[in-house]
Amino acid sequence: VEEGGRVDVEFETYARFRFEVMCEVIDRFNSPPCWVRFPWTPSRSEVEGCRVVRKAGRLVWVDQGGAETPLTEQLRLIDRRPGPWPMEHPASRSLKEVKEMLARDPQGLIPPESLGDPGLRGESVSEGDLRAEGRLTVWDWLRQRYRGAMPAYVMGSYPTQLTIDILGFESLMVGFLEAPEVVHQVSRLGMPKNRAYWKAVRDAGVEVVHLSEYSWGNQVSPKVYRELIAPYTREMIDFYHGIGFRVLLYVMGDIRPILGQIADQPFDALAVEEGRKGYELDIGFIRRELGGDRVLFGNVPTGLIVQGAPEDLLAEVRRQVSAAGGHGRFVVSTGEPIPPETQPERVRLFCDSTRLIDMPNRT
Repeated sequence: VEEGGRVDVEFETYARFRFEVMCEVIDRFNSPPCWVRFPWTPSRSEVEGCRVVRKAGRLVWVDQGGAETPLTEQLRLIDRRPGPWPMEHPASRSLKEVKEMLARDPQGLIPPESLGDPGLRGESVSEGDLRAEGRLTVWDWLRQRYRGAMPAYVMGSYPTQLTIDILGFESLMVGFLEAPEVVHQVSRLGMPKNRAYWKAVRDAGVEVVHLSEYSWGNQVSPKVYRELIAPYTREMIDFYHGIGFRVLLYVMGDIRPILGQIADQPFDALAVEEGRKGYELDIGFIRRELGGDRVLFGNVPTGLIVQGAPEDLLAEVRRQVSAAGGHGRFVVSTGEPIPPETQPERVRLFCDSTRLIDMPNRT
């Protein structure tokens, strides 16, 4: 787009570009059997009638009403890609304010971005509705291209996401001790409600729901975890199981004090972070505590992927496969998102690592 120029956005063109970019990433860096996040396509109404312009050297998205948003920010929004961590935008409400709003207008506490999630809304929707809106377009093309070899997961509601979005870290930590009834009420606001919506996603061929849970490391007691966090994780797992999904539970923080409680949850697979800040989460220890009949994801340190010697990275993958995969079902994985600045060839090395290591009696 030239300075001062404009390009009208067409839905099919947008979807085709996004599909081609995803195929390039998959083919070059994480080819099957790596998995992929389910690619929501914006609805036709979100795209048609919009335009992209260049102003002062920057690309800007202009919607149907003339509102302008930096292009990269708008694409992140309409592609449903993850935004900044809630810690970067802490809530400033006091517990007193939250109590008052719970009594007056509980729905008013839910952030606007969450209100856009059909999973938290009540209207009926079907697979046909999603397809008519264009929401499954890129997904349908990917399924046709890779013919089921590229499993996909969809992000479910976060068991503790809404609590920190509404209360903020400080008020939540105080609330755990001084106002547990408030934490319970806020947690219930974040439970998935739209069974028809999630069934439509499952009917479209998505098999796995990814649940991320803040365990707060060892900053809360096992008692607080048992009474104020674990019940909502269980409710969510049961909800998604009832629709036919398999559930991957990703628990963040130092889970060692509550590992027994986590093991009691009925998830289909467990993922954990890498160790940090003075604690170590050895995947062999997690496997021994979890038992051999549960699927476990690895936590290969991202530092090794970004800048470690290739032989050191492969040695760690080999160690984790031996420690956790030799005693149960195991998926080689990172414990953290790979940083955006990582060189592409390093991502490729990690994704190829299981093909490059030499493991005896490997099947």
